[in-house]
Amino acid sequence: MIQSIRKNPPSIIDAHSHTPLNRYMPFINRQCLTFSFIAFIALFTPGIQADFKAGASMVDISPAQYPVRVNGSFTERSATQAADKLFAKALALDDGRQQIILCVVDSCMVPRTLIDRAKSDASRATGIPMSQMMVSATHTHSAPSAMGCLGSRVDPRYAAMLPDRIARSMVNAVNRLKPARIGWAQMEDWKHTFNRRWIRRPDKVFNDPFGQNNVRAHMHPGHENPDATGPSGPVDPELSVMALQTMDGEPLAVFANYSMHYFGSPLLSADYYGRFAEHIANQMNAGADFVAIMSQGTSGDLMWMDYGVPRENINDDGYAEEMANLTAALVKGIKWHETAPLRIAQNSLRLAYRIPGPGRLAWAEQEVEKMGNRLPRSQPEIYAKESIYLHERQQTELILQALRIGDLGITAIPNEVFAITGLKLKRQSPLTNMFNISLANGAEGYIPPPEQHALGGYTTWAARTAGLEINAEPRIVESLLKLLEEVSDRPRRALKETDGPYAQSIQKSNPMAYWRLEEMSMPVAHDITGRYNAHFEEGVALHLPGADERIGYQAPIPPAKNAFSYHQINRSTHFAGGRLNAKLPLGNDYTIEFWLWNGLPADSRAVTGYVFSRGRDGDPDASGEHLGIGGTQQPHLAGRLFLFNGNKQNQILGGRNTLAFQAWHHVVFVREGDQVRVHLDGRTQPEIDGVFSHTIPEGEDALFLGGRNDNLFNFEGKLDEIAIYDRSLSPDEIEAHYKASALAPPSKITATGPVAHPMTPEASIKKIHIRDGYEIELVAREPLTMDPVAIDWDTQGNLWVIEMADYPLGLDGKGQQGGRVRMLEDLNRDGIYDQQSLFTDSLSFPTGILTWRGGVIVTAAPEILFLRDTNMDGKADSREVLVSGLSTGNQQLRANGLRWGLDGWVYCASGGHHGNYGIGTKLRSRAGETLVGSRDFRFRPDTGELEPVSGPSQNGRNRDNWGRWFGTQNMRPLWHYVLPDHYLRRNPHIAAPNPTQLVVTPLGPEVFPASVPEKRFHSFNEAGHFTSACGGMFYRDNVLWPEAAGKQHAFTCEPFHNLVQHHLVTDEGVSFSAERDAPEGVLDFFASEDRWCRPVMTRTGPDGALWVVDMYRYMIEHPEWLPNAGREELLPHYRIGEDMGRIYRISPVDSAPFPIQDLTQLNTEELVTALDSSNGWLRDKVHMLLVWRGDEDSKKPLRHLLSTTENPMARVHALWLLNHFKALSAKQLISSLNDMHPGVRENALRLAETQHEPSVIASAAKLTDDPDAKVRLQLAFTLGAWQSPVAGTALGKLMTQYHSDPFMKAACFSSGTPHLPALVESVMLASASTRADLNGSLAELALAVNAHSSLAALLEPVFYSASGTYTLDQMQAALQITSMAARRGTDLSAIAGKHEGLAAILSEKGSSLSTAIFDFARESVLSQSADLDLRVAAAKLLARDVRHSSEALRVLASCLNPRQPVNLQKAALEALGTTRDASVSSVVLNAWITLSPSIRQVALEVLLSGEPWSFSLLEAVESGKEVPLDALQQGRLLRHTSKRVRKLAEKALTRITDRTQIVERYKTTLQLQGDPGKGKSIFNQTCAACHQLGGMGKELGPDLKTVVNHSPEKLLSNILDPSRDIQPGYHAYQCELTDGTELYGLITNETGNSITMKKTDGSVHSILRKDIESMRGGQLSLMPDGLEKGLSHQDIANLIALLRLGGEAIQ
Repeated sequence: MIQSIRKNPPSIIDAHSHTPLNRYMPFINRQCLTFSFIAFIALFTPGIQADFKAGASMVDISPAQYPVRVNGSFTERSATQAADKLFAKALALDDGRQQIILCVVDSCMVPRTLIDRAKSDASRATGIPMSQMMVSATHTHSAPSAMGCLGSRVDPRYAAMLPDRIARSMVNAVNRLKPARIGWAQMEDWKHTFNRRWIRRPDKVFNDPFGQNNVRAHMHPGHENPDATGPSGPVDPELSVMALQTMDGEPLAVFANYSMHYFGSPLLSADYYGRFAEHIANQMNAGADFVAIMSQGTSGDLMWMDYGVPRENINDDGYAEEMANLTAALVKGIKWHETAPLRIAQNSLRLAYRIPGPGRLAWAEQEVEKMGNRLPRSQPEIYAKESIYLHERQQTELILQALRIGDLGITAIPNEVFAITGLKLKRQSPLTNMFNISLANGAEGYIPPPEQHALGGYTTWAARTAGLEINAEPRIVESLLKLLEEVSDRPRRALKETDGPYAQSIQKSNPMAYWRLEEMSMPVAHDITGRYNAHFEEGVALHLPGADERIGYQAPIPPAKNAFSYHQINRSTHFAGGRLNAKLPLGNDYTIEFWLWNGLPADSRAVTGYVFSRGRDGDPDASGEHLGIGGTQQPHLAGRLFLFNGNKQNQILGGRNTLAFQAWHHVVFVREGDQVRVHLDGRTQPEIDGVFSHTIPEGEDALFLGGRNDNLFNFEGKLDEIAIYDRSLSPDEIEAHYKASALAPPSKITATGPVAHPMTPEASIKKIHIRDGYEIELVAREPLTMDPVAIDWDTQGNLWVIEMADYPLGLDGKGQQGGRVRMLEDLNRDGIYDQQSLFTDSLSFPTGILTWRGGVIVTAAPEILFLRDTNMDGKADSREVLVSGLSTGNQQLRANGLRWGLDGWVYCASGGHHGNYGIGTKLRSRAGETLVGSRDFRFRPDTGELEPVSGPSQNGRNRDNWGRWFGTQNMRPLWHYVLPDHYLRRNPHIAAPNPTQLVVTPLGPEVFPASVPEKRFHSFNEAGHFTSACGGMFYRDNVLWPEAAGKQHAFTCEPFHNLVQHHLVTDEGVSFSAERDAPEGVLDFFASEDRWCRPVMTRTGPDGALWVVDMYRYMIEHPEWLPNAGREELLPHYRIGEDMGRIYRISPVDSAPFPIQDLTQLNTEELVTALDSSNGWLRDKVHMLLVWRGDEDSKKPLRHLLSTTENPMARVHALWLLNHFKALSAKQLISSLNDMHPGVRENALRLAETQHEPSVIASAAKLTDDPDAKVRLQLAFTLGAWQSPVAGTALGKLMTQYHSDPFMKAACFSSGTPHLPALVESVMLASASTRADLNGSLAELALAVNAHSSLAALLEPVFYSASGTYTLDQMQAALQITSMAARRGTDLSAIAGKHEGLAAILSEKGSSLSTAIFDFARESVLSQSADLDLRVAAAKLLARDVRHSSEALRVLASCLNPRQPVNLQKAALEALGTTRDASVSSVVLNAWITLSPSIRQVALEVLLSGEPWSFSLLEAVESGKEVPLDALQQGRLLRHTSKRVRKLAEKALTRITDRTQIVERYKTTLQLQGDPGKGKSIFNQTCAACHQLGGMGKELGPDLKTVVNHSPEKLLSNILDPSRDIQPGYHAYQCELTDGTELYGLITNETGNSITMKKTDGSVHSILRKDIESMRGGQLSLMPDGLEKGLSHQDIANLIALLRLGGEAIQ
């Protein structure tokens, strides 16, 4: 029953006006018709209309605590911070008779329970009934989880907090009610929303999560995906806005509505909805109280990406700004009203869920049982849980609302609504101004129209996301239309077509039936003559754009230009397996006329598709007559029209012309007795003409459009304007009809064009887009330089260029060296280089250069060379090897960089791109041999000193003005080395975290190119993100931008996408964050349309300009990364462009050129003066020159500079130079420690480390309260250089205040050894949480350095308990301490005997406290009533009771019982794994039969962690015990370090060792047609344990979305012979620790005192180097051999088909 809401609330007082808000609201009795009529008159009579009021509010709903769960994806995500704030925004409206509240929440979806709670609270506070409130979600997918959905759980803390915040916003809006004006407006915006759900080709259908091969339509196909035939529905392009202003004309609020699903933002974020609000506030110059809202329209199948064209370059902020601009323009044209009657009506609608049948329910229960308590990881698991949820719920109740605000209508729907549904409501609404709000008053998932259910896909899969009954959509539409009729007191509008010239011409020819195919609902296709309605079968999509002159998929042509529907958009029907059938009594003469748009390529199948057919439905002989489009069966007819009269007569007549693909054609079939004609595109000359008898059975009058009568090869595309005549049309009539359409015949098009050709430098520079306000000029070009990759300037201003002419495989393709160093001179000083000289050649793939002491230092692996010209002939005649031993692997992974540091060291990027590349690298210099491993390194060219530094960086290690270092790697444009390695090496006892912080996020961030990706090397879903980041550099001058506190500018090259991206880098704690600078918009700072443009390095020039090095090559990818087919195809092109190269300079428009100085002409005092420059290169080179000259006379001017300059960067250089000349006094240092600039203070701290005067230490110690986090971080490092108690106290303060920051904590521990007593004292005085966080690590350090007094102080609060019971914190601390002791081969009793204090703590009156805690642990494990967390901690601790080990093992074994909680079973197994007891294997294997699947995986990990246990496991397998080992586990055993384990594994586990033969044997697989849907189950079976794809699986091996463009041959080889071509970073390592523990997995990071391993179960372990007994890695992939076992050739073909589609294929 529909209930109109007109009840009067109790009187409340507005907080601002102190006036009863309900003063003008007399009670209205619904049953009193007379009073209702009077009320109706009052609502629309201006003379008695009360003043209109409005109020707006926004309340921050960002989470108060982190981490927080995030839904909006298939699987659960977690966020630890917010990228921007989230809000609940409310609008209260009062017409003097009724009050309405509209509230929009920045959330993906909010369940009705939370919304009702918020409404109830707001109702109690305001007196407004809940039924007069609407609360909706924006649908941002980056917000905390307010409800569980798919693989995500609700975040209980957030869900508990949210209703109060929503209610508060609504109450605030009511309290702020004030007289206001209101207006509304609408426009069509076709540029910002598109249909994201596309119909797939019939041969590209895949399985749904339930195993059914039925996905004909699916979301996000990828741009220009050939597997998709077109969108599955229309678009609602309407942008609607309701605006409010005060009576003074000040903007009060904007409430906009647009149908676009969401944009996509980092976690947590309001997405574009929030940015829209910011932009429109700026556009309207609104005040602080202004509230802007973008509500969600009907966008269930809409998104911002147009998949019919190449990807556009736009980010969420740019998108939001464009939407704000359009909205602001609408607001400017609004007609304002001072009165607006309000009406709201609401009803409830009960709907059934699509519950699983018995078979599906049984499957679901089985899947859920397998999962245990863990979250689902795959789509089948997700939908199994969802099936059970629907089964338990059975049905639900929806709240539907309709509102009237003046002449504006609004509906509110608790669903994700398809665009066609929104159009149905708008077209039929009694109110012509109208919009729909989705996800309102609850969240009940998608409501696909019934015809969309038949097409399948994610938005139809039965779950909370789409669980309602199939007819839910029409029932909801009908209910809402009734509500709209009620609030408007008008009947709904009828759906009717308008006739353009074409439709009029058809009707003048008197057709017997005319189906316009404008329908919005199934199943009837209306005949506008009223005689012969037809019926759609399942397998169609309705209301798509109809016939027009364009090719492909584009927005409909505006109605004014439409010859078909004229005043409306012409619409058509897309046929995807279904047909249109009708019954018409056709005689011997008749005509069938229609328009078709074919979406299937002519080489897809035997017949591309049958368009028209007559005959008996289902006739196996296909007797009748059929018009189709030819395919592969008749190659000469491929893409052409043909006629066929059934299998028995088998006559074929073919057409003359090939139809244009994805273009509209006009087709007319005419029969005159046995003579037939087919006319194409209005031509009077027939396309087909001849005698053609039909074989239609007598009396059969069935007619089919979109398919054949036996449903074979049904049409895949769109049909429009179908007219049937009971006579034959003449050629002239046909021509006249076609001319009435005003369309021209489509021309043939080709899908791909020629490969791009190189451009001249003059032409290419015109294709480079530069940010507004800047200009670019060419300073060097071929033949002056060729293949440039790195540059530097010398002291005379000459430009030195490294040319990697031998890239990628040598001059001869076989490694012949050909690298060059070239010097360029600007003879006339006009800024353009005009002379070159070849300094040296035949270098080995050189990568980096630094001018040095009159020569150059060059990286040319395996060596770093110092090259000089001693006889002044311009050629290098002196060659000194400074460093040797550099890795000579792939040419993209070689040492490079060569950047001078303020400390006088030269820093070098190792070239590695992950934590274990080159892990055994040892470098040699004149000072000896140094193990560098995978880290970067630094060296002193003059002395040969060399040491590792934090790393690796792949290409480009650069610093800022203050000595902070940054690196770059393919998908990581910029990271910060927060923790210097030389500090970490001081403390080998505490493992440090990853020393890097990603500055530009996320991984593989988006780029904004001007060039169109070449399909040759790109899959449709890969373009648009960093894949070849290099040369990440900080701009170090103020020519391009003025200096700003806390802001720096960085640039990173992305040669694959032909661009350089600019980032605004902001201080953020001890590190940085970055974002693209807003003015760069849709293109990056430097973006070239020329695909040959390959920027590989940027530098801050001596002139302050930005210099860009362009290698200019056709091909920048190294062949090693290409698939085999690609290597062969591109072999002739590897070196194209070797004779080209350009260098550019970018500067502000009209800026005065700054000449590059000849520094050799300056005396010492002039050089010191030159330090006072804004230019970073100049200061660095002057600094070097002063050091090289060694002039003692520089001290005085340096002191003067230090004390007088206002340039903090000059002060830093003066400090370092004075230190170099041993002339830096304590007084100067103390003054610098108190400098106004944090960068100076930071450098002063570094320099203070060599000074030990108490005054210096005291001054430094005062910086514990420094406002700058980076100064405090440096202080934590520096304090470790001193033994002073003052330093220890300061370090203790830093540690206790900032222990929650992992970088600060690591810095403090790096300095901790000399200050351990002071640290312990500080921690003992700190809060309990601080002690809990730091005690274990401090105890480990104390034990390692034999600091027994400190250890005693730390142990006392852990082991002492007056009551005999222990807290969870104590148990966990005791576990950490005992585990630490075990790693050192000792226990508590042994420790107690070493120190009186320890003995006193660990024993009391003859009773050992350690024994007491173990007794308590034993009791807790056995107690069923104890807290589970306490039992888990107790189980882990019990394993460390070495004095009662047998009893401990017995208790732990008793936990391996299915009656025990899962977490306790896991803890017991993990505890057993730490004992190293030989009996553990028998305990685990004896319990095996009782263990659940999830527990068995833990058990296997335990058994595989020790050599004796692994052997016992294999013995059990060999004896017949059913222990399912996955391929990864089998591979681990077959490669075990133990010979006896390997031998038994080869016996127990069948294995074919010759992988090459296996690959050859399976090559026939490549001839099979793969089914990606079936490939999903193979992925889950064989790949998901290590790989992710489309959100499924574990993140251990590479994400398989990276292999979508690999050839089938390469994928087959990778699957069957994984060690042949191992992706970098995925070599397997086996590490044995000193306590006997064995770890197997990947090395992900390396520091001076530790390595980080990621095990095969996904867990990450930091391992101190001193705890490593042995480590073994090699040329074997973590991915094992033998994956083909149990798989058929077809299985592997299905898997390959899935992998080539990428992640989007399984969503």
